[in-house]
Amino acid sequence: MEAMRRAGAMAVMLGMVLCIEPAPAGPIDPPPGPIAPTMKPLSDVEPRVAINAENTPGDANSVFRISKSGSYYLTSDVEVVALRSGIEIDHSTATEVTIDLNGFTLRGKPGSKHAVVSSGFGHVHLLNGNVTGFGDIAVLLDCREYRIERISVSSCDNAGLYVSAAGVISDCVVTDCADVAIRSLGPAVIDRCMVWGGGYGIWCADGSTVTGCSALATKGSGFVASKSTLRDCVGSYNDNFGFELGDSNTVSNCIAEGNKIDGFGGGTGCTIENSTASGNYRHGIFMGDYAVLRGCLTVLNGDSGTLLNWSSLAENCTSSGNVSHGFGASQRATFVNCRASECGGDGFSAGLFAVLRGCTGSNNTGRGVNADVDLSAIDCRFDSNGSDGLRATSRATIDTCGASFNGGDGFEVADGCSLRSCTANENVLRGFNANNGCQITGCLTRNNKLDGIYVNYSCEVSNNNCNGDGVAAGNQGSIRVVGRANRIDTNSVSYSDRGVFVELDGNIIVRNTVKGCNVNYSIVAGNTDAQVLTPGSAFVATNPWANFSY
Repeated sequence: MEAMRRAGAMAVMLGMVLCIEPAPAGPIDPPPGPIAPTMKPLSDVEPRVAINAENTPGDANSVFRISKSGSYYLTSDVEVVALRSGIEIDHSTATEVTIDLNGFTLRGKPGSKHAVVSSGFGHVHLLNGNVTGFGDIAVLLDCREYRIERISVSSCDNAGLYVSAAGVISDCVVTDCADVAIRSLGPAVIDRCMVWGGGYGIWCADGSTVTGCSALATKGSGFVASKSTLRDCVGSYNDNFGFELGDSNTVSNCIAEGNKIDGFGGGTGCTIENSTASGNYRHGIFMGDYAVLRGCLTVLNGDSGTLLNWSSLAENCTSSGNVSHGFGASQRATFVNCRASECGGDGFSAGLFAVLRGCTGSNNTGRGVNADVDLSAIDCRFDSNGSDGLRATSRATIDTCGASFNGGDGFEVADGCSLRSCTANENVLRGFNANNGCQITGCLTRNNKLDGIYVNYSCEVSNNNCNGDGVAAGNQGSIRVVGRANRIDTNSVSYSDRGVFVELDGNIIVRNTVKGCNVNYSIVAGNTDAQVLTPGSAFVATNPWANFSY
């Protein structure tokens, strides 16, 4: 049986093989003609032109000369001898040129000229390589338009990258070039570049945009710009300015540190936002007229932290630890929500018509604020300064401000000033020290070592609350009058050396209440002062102007 089964299987398999038709064979002879290649030609694989003596022969001025538009690439390092340039582009015949240095180096010998040079009306795209040791401008592109990417330039006797017209420079590094590292004569976009050492850093033409760049340890300024935009840049340890700004620049999120002049120095109409200037030898920020500063920080600079000129604005800025003033300003400056602390001079030093709103000046060696004529201060605090909390000359308006723990007066003002709803506590000298024609109303003094409120001639002192003043030796007053023609009205005084202390005649003193002072009322003869009602006296309608002692 087993033998029969095997024989049957063999018969089935044999039948299947016999049913398969044989496949036809291909032709034995090849087709007529030459055998064609099956691979892509080299021109398709590498459509660019190699830069060499055959494709781009040079002349007396250059090692290589490009005279046709196209895309070119370097195949090896190139040494350039004296009086010659590396690659010269003839824009009269080559108007569109791309040069890929392909990671190789153009190396100049002493007395060499340019690594890459062009002149005329054309477009150049230069990328991917190194340039070093040239005796003239390393890369000089005089053309209609350019793009330079990923180029490293070092140790050249003149400028590094020097370009005209409009173009883009990105991801380049320039070190130790004797003149300017990157110089644009037309509007440029300069992005993510770094400059180190040499002469000036990045010097751009009007209308440029510079982002993410660094300029460090140059002999000139790190950045030089006018009518341009700079963002996210660092200018540090330069021998001049970190940022040398002409007119109408916009700067944001930048850092200027350790520069030998100013961190940011500018002309008219510049805006600086969210930037930091620290450890500069002179000023942190020094701007011209109509400047705008927002969210800036100036720290530990060798002179003032921030100096502003006419009609400038600083908003939400901080100045701390500077050798001189925190903020200094010429006429008509406005400070909003700014803070000045631990500076060697005044927190704020302001010229005519200054405005301070919501500002703080604390722990400064000088005054919290030292202002000229027509100061307006609203909702500010000036505490723990070495001298006065606030000093202002004539016609100041000061509302809802506080000055406490200062080494001088809380508020010292000259003529024609108005102080309303202010507080002055525990100052080494007086709480309020006013000269002539001033109004002090609705204010609070407490525990000032000399007088709480001190006035000379023609002042109104009304509706104030004074407590515990005059603890220093000698005769002090919570309210002290040393001149004439003053009105002392409806004040509340308690537990001071002398409550109402009037040293000269010709004043009016009415409706005040005094309690618990060493001398409640000390008023010389010749004043118009209402009757003093003592404890136990009845209130009578016929004496509504009475002063009270209780």
